[in-house]
Amino acid sequence: MPFHDLQIAVRHLMKSPGFSATAVLMLAFGVGATTAIFSIVKGVLLPPLPFPQSDLFGISPFDPIVLTLAAVFVSMLALAAAFLPARRAASTDR
Repeated sequence: MPFHDLQIAVRHLMKSPGFSATAVLMLAFGVGATTAIFSIVKGVLLPPLPFPQSDLFGISPFDPIVLTLAAVFVSMLALAAAFLPARRAASTDR
């Protein structure tokens, strides 16, 4: 069933390439803006931890790649939170 939904979504996106391009650009803009805001907050508000070697396994939580992945995850979570109630409300099962 989820693959059928994916086929329908792809079909609708191919019918309207302008909307598709706008949606992709808005997602890219949102991820970029979120990453930029996280970077500013990290630089201005969050001091480094007060002990040496505070990075877990050598990976900083404020690494640009980690921040980008976090922004993508939050964006996908927001999309899922918006999509699932709408799908439930649109179902015709009784």
